Amino acid sequence: MSPTQQDSDTVRVLVVDDNPVNRQVAVGLLRRMGVAADTAEDGVDALELLARNRYALILMDLQMPRLDGIEATRQIRASGAGVLEPAVPVIALTANALPEIRMQCLAVGFNDFLTKPVSARLLAEAIERLVPGLTAGGAAHASSMQAAPRAAAPGSDSTQPVLDRDGLLERSMDDPALAREVLDAFLKESAGLYVALARALRAPNPEGSVAAAHSLRGAAANAGATQVRNVSADIETYARAAEYGAAAGRLGELAAQVERFREHAVAELEASPVRRSGVA
Repeated sequence: MSPTQQDSDTVRVLVVDDNPVNRQVAVGLLRRMGVAADTAEDGVDALELLARNRYALILMDLQMPRLDGIEATRQIRASGAGVLEPAVPVIALTANALPEIRMQCLAVGFNDFLTKPVSARLLAEAIERLVPGLTAGGAAHASSMQAAPRAAAPGSDSTQPVLDRDGLLERSMDDPALAREVLDAFLKESAGLYVALARALRAPNPEGSVAAAHSLRGAAANAGATQVRNVSADIETYARAAEYGAAAGRLGELAAQVERFREHAVAELEASPVRRSGVA
């Protein structure tokens, strides 16, 4: 948990996500929109912060350890949960775009539902609907951006780039500094995420395998690590089906893709600034 001391006259947003890269992206986007944010690593930490502080909005991941986003939101809405503002707007952020997940979120009290990797434009529009005026001029900039090209299904196209610069820049509101922050965060976290996944698969740890693959998949998607995302998604699918041998069999490929991305990302970080393809 990394709470920021809250000034009484400062409006803040709470970002709840167990993945450091995803938190970095969300906080960076909010900062570009002129909004300050606190962060929590799971639902337990979030409830502790909500018992002490009032927030204008919550961005809530769904799949987290200890207390997931759905149960945390159910508790936020419940009377007697100790939350200072039970009616605070909550936006679900998840890589699982299934209709039944969306309906489950709305049923427990979420106000909106966005899929990862999060588009700056769609996030700004959702915030403006729920808390008009919160993002000031930053929302206008984000909302004026074109939607990112629709990504192919994970694992469906081996010709996709190792590093999706254009997607990374779109999600970073065309801010090279934020794009570099996201790349740097992924480089710092990717090795640990891979090790956690490998250990969970070899145990095997059913819940841990799915969670680790899901976490690496989400972080990779935000960082524009297309091939890492694709292989992680395949491993997550195998893990959900309890096919741990097949999942573990993809670890070598995953390690190779993580290293390929590292080489590309380091090259981007050494060049300044990160630019869209074809832009001088």
